[in-house]
Amino acid sequence: MRFAAPLDKEVLHSVLKKFRKIITVEDGILKGGFGSAVIEFMCDNGYSAEIKRLGIPTISWSRVRRKSSTGSADSMLKVSNTQ
Repeated sequence: MRFAAPLDKEVLHSVLKKFRKIITVEDGILKGGFGSAVIEFMCDNGYSAEIKRLGIPTISWSRVRRKSSTGSADSMLKVSNTQ
């Protein structure tokens, strides 16, 4: 799936019926992202699968500001890789 919202429920039903291991990839922070939406969909629809979410962990914005002049995705990625 390319977009998180709105979720393509038909695709998710198809994938979750077929696979027991799922990997989601975020281009931003993990918390509240696409992987979280997939897990919520699974719970709401009675599916179970092993989920691995890849993305930028939640970090302190003060750490970003100390190490970078912007809060861009690139600066978040750089800061998260130095934790």
